[in-house]
Amino acid sequence: MKINRLYVLVLVLALAIAACVGPSSETSQTSSDLSVVAGPNAKQFLGDNYESEGLLQQFYKETGNKVYVEYLDGTDAEAIKSASLGVTLDKKTAETFDAFIFDDQLFGAGLKDISFPARAFVGVWIRQDKANDLGLTVVDPYLTHEQFARMLESGGLKIVTAPANKGTAAALEFFATMAYCSGNPSSQLTTQTVQDSKDCGKRIYDYFARSAGSTDDAVKMVFDDSINGSNLFDGVIAYQSSFAGEQGLNQQLVNKGKVPFLFFYFKDASPMATMIMGNTGNLSEAEKKVYDEFAAYLLTDTSQQAVASHALLPGSSAFGVSPDYSAFRADWGLTVNPQSTPINPPVYSVAKQALDIYRDYYKRVKVVKACVDVSPSMFQESMKINVNGKSWDVLRIQALNRALLKITDSQWLVDNNIVPGQNDVFDYYFFSSGTTGLVTETIGVNTNVAGDRINSILGPWNDADPRIWNSDQVWKNLAREFNGFQPNGTEMFECANLMLQLIEQGFNPEIDYYIVILTDGENMSGMNADQFFAAWNSFSGKTSVTVIGIAFGTKGKSINAVYTQQFGGNTYMGDNDEGLLNAFKAIYGR
Repeated sequence: MKINRLYVLVLVLALAIAACVGPSSETSQTSSDLSVVAGPNAKQFLGDNYESEGLLQQFYKETGNKVYVEYLDGTDAEAIKSASLGVTLDKKTAETFDAFIFDDQLFGAGLKDISFPARAFVGVWIRQDKANDLGLTVVDPYLTHEQFARMLESGGLKIVTAPANKGTAAALEFFATMAYCSGNPSSQLTTQTVQDSKDCGKRIYDYFARSAGSTDDAVKMVFDDSINGSNLFDGVIAYQSSFAGEQGLNQQLVNKGKVPFLFFYFKDASPMATMIMGNTGNLSEAEKKVYDEFAAYLLTDTSQQAVASHALLPGSSAFGVSPDYSAFRADWGLTVNPQSTPINPPVYSVAKQALDIYRDYYKRVKVVKACVDVSPSMFQESMKINVNGKSWDVLRIQALNRALLKITDSQWLVDNNIVPGQNDVFDYYFFSSGTTGLVTETIGVNTNVAGDRINSILGPWNDADPRIWNSDQVWKNLAREFNGFQPNGTEMFECANLMLQLIEQGFNPEIDYYIVILTDGENMSGMNADQFFAAWNSFSGKTSVTVIGIAFGTKGKSINAVYTQQFGGNTYMGDNDEGLLNAFKAIYGR
């Protein structure tokens, strides 16, 4: 009897635990019936996954089929497509996918069983108060490229764009700019006209602010800026759908008492993105069946109405549908049939050459000034770091030294597709209760000299055994190198303010400036965070100056992400290579 009671008790407990846990909200590629890479436009009507609101969930409810979607934009998605094409069934991995939904047909080469679920115009979203200042209204939601270029060049408009080789909307507008510069329709661009137009285009693009990644990243950068009230940016190059919808970003801004954005089409030549869906041609019979059902489902009346509810136009296979166009609100400057000339991108060979020119020629010069923390807490507290798959307890100053060796290792940067421009400058300063003079400087790709110089002071670092290190010697090195300079307090914001003053003295609006603070962020003594922000905020060139934090052993108490995002930056963790990579992609990826 006791055994039976015990069994019942265990059973009840098991059921109770199961009820509390419920089904996992995690969805994975391996457990899905079809794996898809899609652009950010598709996310608006598909949803995050088959367990969240959207067409993925509706498709799962109606068919029982799980579609896993990873959202990527532009050339990032194109790279995965290239890796997935030609891969046989027995060679599929987590890095390959069955199908693709690109935001534009430019990237559709090689796909099979193609359909076109949606279309969207590309234009510029401008904050309503700024639009009013410029005399732009929803009654006439149009700009010519010449008007737009003049506004940028006059300094009257600060617009964010994704890099053209990272975001599809940005790429399409880049081609339109090349067309404007050459006097030819973008669909008729040639390799020669692109080459001839690069200087004209660069003059315009030097006035854009750049996001680190995709079109989604650019939109988020502007949205976050508006939500926190900084208003550093006036708008963003994006799709007509980017801020629209009943639960869209504009509505979220209004709910927070913030100013919404208006969409402006380019009247002379509006890029039209035609969404394309296709598969790799290497699907199993079961996967092919799910693909065919899913592709057909996206063209049903129900799906096409969902497309239109997010300010996207129905696909080319569904012209007969009469969806609800309520997302095309006049006060957002949206219209179903704008009075503009839709244009298509150039052929892929020309587009690729144009994107290569963008990558090599359109990056703005970067001037980076790094404040390196050598205060007492960096020598007193330990932290865990992973080195070549092994975990070590090291002092924060050692972790910082190792991080600096990593981010100045030119081969490591190349291996991770981070390549400084030939004129990019990186200056390093040490700080504690005061700030040293320039410790070391690199220009262009010869970055190793900075790591070697810093390691000679804070090291040596030993990859095989980081415990081989002498704290007393490092203190002596600091005193010797910097005329008795000793760590005895943390005044990171005085260092940051000094960097800002140096930037102001030689300011050039065609250069991107970064202040990078590498610290444990333990102390708020000296010049505090609010004072530094006020100094930056009063600088007329502030939109060209980004602040980035790299934190060691803490969550960056005084340079946390909430703080650095006010400057258009972010805070990353220095205890792992991924954090360092993300920090430097935020600088060199733009």
